[in-house]
Amino acid sequence: MGDDAQQRATLLRVAGLDGPPVGGGCCALSPEDLVLDELDSWPGLLTLELDPDAGTVSVLVSDEQDLAHALEALADRGFPARVADEDSLR
Repeated sequence: MGDDAQQRATLLRVAGLDGPPVGGGCCALSPEDLVLDELDSWPGLLTLELDPDAGTVSVLVSDEQDLAHALEALADRGFPARVADEDSLR
């Protein structure tokens, strides 16, 4: 990731974090695991904290385009997300 001056902490609201496991049997995954796996796959993002009860994930963003693509990918996986307050963690 880039230099600290270019990184920004961002709070995301993610629908469905408190939902039931996805899949069945031994292959069922929690919504938290699915969301973390997706967010961690984007090189411009670093997950800081996930709170399923509040439906929030805080991430460190160094690439706005990666954030936009990650939000689209989360929605495609059934977890619509939006930026809650871009300055909330600064």
